[in-house]
Amino acid sequence: MTLDFEVSRDDLVAFIKTFYKSSTTHKKAEWRGRLIFPVMMMLGSAYVYFRKGYEPSLFLTIGLVFLAIGAIWFLLYPSLNKRKIEKYLEKYLNEMSVEKTLGHVHLVLDDSGFLSSSPTGEGKYSWDVVQRVALTPEHLHVYLAGGSGYPIPRKCLEDKIIFEAKRLIESKIPEQKRP
Repeated sequence: MTLDFEVSRDDLVAFIKTFYKSSTTHKKAEWRGRLIFPVMMMLGSAYVYFRKGYEPSLFLTIGLVFLAIGAIWFLLYPSLNKRKIEKYLEKYLNEMSVEKTLGHVHLVLDDSGFLSSSPTGEGKYSWDVVQRVALTPEHLHVYLAGGSGYPIPRKCLEDKIIFEAKRLIESKIPEQKRP
């Protein structure tokens, strides 16, 4: 099977964002970020009560205020974190000179592996280097070892070819690497 497609900066950004969304490390870090501030707010209200000795009605008021602030943080943190990641992602891409990696990619998939020809060079890879495959409405992402891979834009290929490629790649990924 042969796949010819163009990779743009937007495709690369989508590739990285999709990786972040499914990364267990990122998910754990996001949960820690969501929880740490509300926990600190609860500990702060307990400190105010026990250290300062306020009467219970005032403690309840302070506790509810701290709890409300913590709940707002818990709800807003995912969107704030997403914006922060997107902001820094653009800066990282500028530092890495990704423009040199963008352009026409030619992949030939067969039973033994795949051949790749891209702006960064040519290579032959075995299926062992494929970590996982993700299909989004806009892309077929093929993640390789070492954080590299191919963001294949669906607009460049027919859906039939995209689904066949996904099925072929998934059938070749070693069992222990499948999600």
